[in-house]
Amino acid sequence: MLGLAEQTRLWSVGYGLGACALAACALSVMRAARRPVRAAEAEAEAIGPSRRLAWIGLSAVPSGLLVAVTAHITTDVAAIPLMWVIPLALYLLTFVITFRPLATWPERPLAVLLTAGTALVLGVAVIGRLPFLIDLPLSLGLGFVASLVAHRAVYGLRPSARRLTEFYLFTSLGGMLGGLFAALIAPRLFPTVAEYPLLLVAALACRPGTFAGLRRVRPDLRHRLRPALLAGAVVGIVGVLGWRVPGLAPHLAMIVLMAGLLVSWRAPRRVVGFAALLCALALAMPHLVARDYESRRSFFGVHRIETDASGRFRLLTHGTTLHGAIRIRADDGGPALGRPESTTYYAPGNAIADVLAVGRAAHGPLPAVAVVGLGAGSLACQSEPGEAWTFYEIDPVVIRLATDPARFRFLQECTPSARIVQGDARLTLAAETGSVRVLIVDAFSSDAIPMHLLTGEALALYRSRLDAQGVLALHISNRHFDLRPALARAAAEQGLTLLQRLDRLDEPFEAHYRAPALVVIATRDPVVEREAVRLGWTPVAPDMTRRPWTDDYANVLEAFFDKLGHTKAAPLRD
Repeated sequence: MLGLAEQTRLWSVGYGLGACALAACALSVMRAARRPVRAAEAEAEAIGPSRRLAWIGLSAVPSGLLVAVTAHITTDVAAIPLMWVIPLALYLLTFVITFRPLATWPERPLAVLLTAGTALVLGVAVIGRLPFLIDLPLSLGLGFVASLVAHRAVYGLRPSARRLTEFYLFTSLGGMLGGLFAALIAPRLFPTVAEYPLLLVAALACRPGTFAGLRRVRPDLRHRLRPALLAGAVVGIVGVLGWRVPGLAPHLAMIVLMAGLLVSWRAPRRVVGFAALLCALALAMPHLVARDYESRRSFFGVHRIETDASGRFRLLTHGTTLHGAIRIRADDGGPALGRPESTTYYAPGNAIADVLAVGRAAHGPLPAVAVVGLGAGSLACQSEPGEAWTFYEIDPVVIRLATDPARFRFLQECTPSARIVQGDARLTLAAETGSVRVLIVDAFSSDAIPMHLLTGEALALYRSRLDAQGVLALHISNRHFDLRPALARAAAEQGLTLLQRLDRLDEPFEAHYRAPALVVIATRDPVVEREAVRLGWTPVAPDMTRRPWTDDYANVLEAFFDKLGHTKAAPLRD
């Protein structure tokens, strides 16, 4: 509801008040420190290394889950503070709830909720994904319950008041390590977002008395090694079966998952249950067992390259959204040769491809074309001889994949002389000096469109890069937001007319990998507008009562409710 400048002023006032309150607390503590310390408080308390490690570990798990859950829920929506603050607020609330003496504490119900929620999330990892409106409360609720359980366990291990400084130092260290693992280490260790399910399994170990049964094992070495050997055998047997037997991995993962949860619930062989859970995780993540599967991870997310079930197409997926497909086998089984055909949202006749047709029909051949967002490079094969193409892409991993002819041949076969500029499009476009006839903004992080590419300042930048007959197009297909009203209002501020076109899917998607798209054109040229209408584009009337989106203000909740009111108007990106 507030712009960034207004938020900054309010935050400054609130921060000043917080500093004053902290100073008042310090003065109060200083006065209290002059009082004599009771003998019971003055006694030293022996704290061993295992207890310190427990403080660190129990604090690290919920901190890592905070980062993992935030990344999980923002991948397909929008990477904005409005979404970040929800899991953060719930995480901090668990400290408020647990770090206080409570006469009764519902430990068993929370443990049951944590186990059942983990089973559901890991099961979904095998069979697919949940709808966002179910996934969001499930992820937030599970992270909240896991943090409650772990932080209550930390509180239960607290020392006397005299050792609280050390206690808080180690719990803070654990929180830092958990955040570092999820934010910096895991992206380098795992080709997919594996830290989220792994931390959920680790959270199960934070339940009250999880390994209490193991303390009753007799000191005989054989009895100590038996659970570990059994766990190793479970992992080995299930892993080999999942690897060797085609199609067995998903079904085996579900069986092992349920068995692991049941075994881990009862003492004394929980170590076997946790081993089974980890094995189920391995089977639930196809990148660990599939041979025709490849993952690349960058700061911007996980990119998967795989072959479809028919063996005819190679697919590029980012997060949960398909970003490109190229035919690698003809229908007769032979290799696909020659100039590849554009697929997915860029297939001939689709709205994005027809943006180029609008420009050519209005003023002839296109001297220069710019595209924000590279993907697999599919749009390159809609080019014609004599056109100069430039792609702007922020993710270096995407550039490496699209320019590798062993994976995708669109750029090599269709626009070998195309220029690729790495960096944020707002910055790299601002540094350009020339103009283009057609500018297509097709930037996505999974299903989320970067908000800073849709504001009034962004449209003004795009307009400055276009020549007098220029055509600006924005691909705005999205599962959660209807961006047309906001863009129409921002375009009106820039003196641009907005037109829309929605593709319809009239054949099975897997037949030729043609995907529907919602695209809008913004132009100030009446000739371009007339040709667009002739080719099936319809004007979008701006609602001048709306507050226009700017770099200072963007109301994504408004776009979310617009989507709820026009569910059938915009296509899904699957």
